[in-house]
Amino acid sequence: MKGEHSEPLAKARLSADNLARSLPSHIPIAALPLSSKIPFKALSLRELLFHRASALASPAVDLLEVGNIVSAALLTRALMETVAMMVELQRKLDNFLENTNAEEFDKFLMKCLFANRYEVDGIKDEYYTASVLTPVDRLDKIINGFRATYDTLSEYAHPNYSGVHGSFGTIDHDNFILDLSPKVGGKGIVIGATALAAALGILVLYYDEMPESLMALNRHFEPGWKEN
Repeated sequence: MKGEHSEPLAKARLSADNLARSLPSHIPIAALPLSSKIPFKALSLRELLFHRASALASPAVDLLEVGNIVSAALLTRALMETVAMMVELQRKLDNFLENTNAEEFDKFLMKCLFANRYEVDGIKDEYYTASVLTPVDRLDKIINGFRATYDTLSEYAHPNYSGVHGSFGTIDHDNFILDLSPKVGGKGIVIGATALAAALGILVLYYDEMPESLMALNRHFEPGWKEN
């Protein structure tokens, strides 16, 4: 796709491809402290979120490249939620290293690893989690405009104007008909590609900086722990 879309799409493609190439294949449990499961849970959450982000980003770029903004918006919005959870993990790590409340941190990790919104007869599941908008809004306080971009993508994800008529309908005034077909191009592609590349940039920033906190976490539970 050429024109105004080419640069944002190129950035999104590069970011998604780089992410896909850097995915870890396993976690060596024996190399972690064995006195507590918390270090393993924290590292697991980090890597699982990283894999989820890649699984969302790569097909989102594929869809943007063929002009499918609606499906791409769904994936990109889910990616932004995943990024917000990665940032939330760092926040909780920092809190633990400051107050060393293991019970509180473990509860957070378990809720993230087994999170759901199941409720039967008014009884919520043990790992029932709060709305994902909470970490999204918290990240917006760090990165201004994050929530606004998320909301813009929601307009395409929901059956609103942008995601329905704005994406699939064009009025032919000369022939007095409504043409029904996906609209290729337009500002939606630029919005989607820019949001995707920016979200991946935030993800990688926090992912790359987190090992320092994770190593401090390991040494809390095993003071003599050394990285292999």
